[in-house]
Amino acid sequence: MFFPLLKEEAQRAGYKWTEKEEGVYIITKKASELPESIRNIDEDIIKEIISSEKSGRAYRILPQELALLKQLDIAVPTLHHDERFDIRFSFLRPLKLWHRKCQCAGSKSDNQNYTNTIEHFHEGNHCPNEFETSYSPDRPEIVYCEKCYQAEVV
Repeated sequence: MFFPLLKEEAQRAGYKWTEKEEGVYIITKKASELPESIRNIDEDIIKEIISSEKSGRAYRILPQELALLKQLDIAVPTLHHDERFDIRFSFLRPLKLWHRKCQCAGSKSDNQNYTNTIEHFHEGNHCPNEFETSYSPDRPEIVYCEKCYQAEVV
């Protein structure tokens, strides 16, 4: 998940590779047949083997999962749990570091969207600090070095 490799790449690097074996299940319900509201779901859903809307992979709803979905008033998922995990994981920043310069330009941020609340150690000049960060340069967040950040939040 963190550093996906193809089988050939992993073997070339000397890593052990195992194929994930999928079980053979008889699908009893398609995800497209599930009601959109949890309020319309029968308790028997835990006995069903559902095919994912995206891949067709089989999954089940556990009794504890059904109880939580009902408690939170959330619809029964239409995707296999691995596919749901992949979606959640895609929201994380990549496990890579970029060399960046502090975006504190004196009294404001480089993009002029943020006005500092206090004068920093570099006074009215641009901050000279450089560092490694998980925020890529193409992201919209303003990235300050530790000193400038602490000056703003403490």
